[in-house]
Amino acid sequence: MYPHRKLLTQGPIAQVRAVGEPRARVVTDRPQDAARVLRGLGLTDIVVEPGVAMGTLGALIAEKVVVALVHDGVPVTGFAVERPSLEDLFVSLTGEGFNVSG
Repeated sequence: MYPHRKLLTQGPIAQVRAVGEPRARVVTDRPQDAARVLRGLGLTDIVVEPGVAMGTLGALIAEKVVVALVHDGVPVTGFAVERPSLEDLFVSLTGEGFNVSG
């Protein structure tokens, strides 16, 4: 039925989501400064939005991020480690988004 399709991954949802790299999400009123600290720590794929800086942790322990931010005087009002959504994983595995327009 789908001659050019292949199975990319399978398993329980938790196992599939564990494939994605965890991201640090820093809520601050100085996201540019937070992004500078994240880069200095070696985080990749840095994204800066109003009030938020995010980056892929890689092998870095999340606690070190908060310590570095505080040490550099960057105020942190929120911090979380996030895993990619199933949609993000789908796009990263297939290179395609969803066409929901019908």
